[in-house]
Amino acid sequence: MKTHHKPSGGRAPQGMRAFYLLWLGQFVSIFASRMTWFAITLWAWDLTGSATALVLVGVASFLPGAILSPFIGALVDRWNRKLVLALSDAASALGTFFLLLLFVFDQAQIWHLYAVGVFSGIFGAFQYPAYASVITTMVPKEQYARANSMRSVIQSASGIGAPLLAGAVLNLIELQGILLIDLGTFFFALGILAVLNIPQPERSAQRSKVSGIWQETVAGFRYIFARESLMAILLLFTVSNIASAFSYPMMDPMILAKTGDDAVILGSVRSISSAGFLAGGLLMTLWGGPKRRIHGVILSFILEGFLGAFVFGAGWSLSFWLAGAFFLSMFNPIINSCYIASCRPRSHRMCRAAFSE
Repeated sequence: MKTHHKPSGGRAPQGMRAFYLLWLGQFVSIFASRMTWFAITLWAWDLTGSATALVLVGVASFLPGAILSPFIGALVDRWNRKLVLALSDAASALGTFFLLLLFVFDQAQIWHLYAVGVFSGIFGAFQYPAYASVITTMVPKEQYARANSMRSVIQSASGIGAPLLAGAVLNLIELQGILLIDLGTFFFALGILAVLNIPQPERSAQRSKVSGIWQETVAGFRYIFARESLMAILLLFTVSNIASAFSYPMMDPMILAKTGDDAVILGSVRSISSAGFLAGGLLMTLWGGPKRRIHGVILSFILEGFLGAFVFGAGWSLSFWLAGAFFLSMFNPIINSCYIASCRPRSHRMCRAAFSE
């Protein structure tokens, strides 16, 4: 894929140096956002004591991405990637600022979280595809593997450290302090993004003839519908992700209810869950997965259910929750990697739409 570089006056960082800076900004911002949502989870539980309320917060954040996912890839391909990343960060910052004002003036209510979740979810749905596509235009081809590994580290490392740090400082700086930190990291990330030159891929002559996003999306669905095996696995992932959107938010109120609202235990379970995701990614990197990718998907789903969901749901002690959370996350990168590897180029965008990292 050819890319064209806008003039930068010789000052804008290029190549891996630019990617390192972008990665740093995204890592700091996502880490602080994870701290915010951990603290807000505790606040929402303390306010309502309702598992339903926490589930609705998770659904409000997930639903916009699920609805928009078939179109996001086509939109990101057409839009300026730097602008997409900037708007995504700016929207998240606006949502955080709105919550900060509500908490400062003691006006926050549970429905505000639903509204901010939907708003941030709409713009946040574009961030991951845009950030993933940036790698192919910013980074030399021989560095793709390293760049993708660093991108995965953002999710796993922030998931491990953010809940523990938020639980440790929450009593010292309160929720308003964590929101201020989160807001500051957004400006840090936007400042880094502003000085970077992110190349745009040139649209091929054939690509420019595509009549529109809707037609391109319909063509992708037709390709999948014509292949029963691909359609079956796409439905499997779609149903699995919808079920996760309802079940994963239930984990937090379950632990809080059984531990007397112990934030340290909840933070430990969340951290070990992210550690499992990191371990699964490292295992997949070293192993490479089975030759028959579908076997990796099916076996990982089975093991995730027995070692993860069953152990976590049936357990009444911290050791069971930690083990279950670890295996629930460990098999995710294996499933996703095998799934994406089995997708052919033409259906790749629809494959990406069916799973979340």
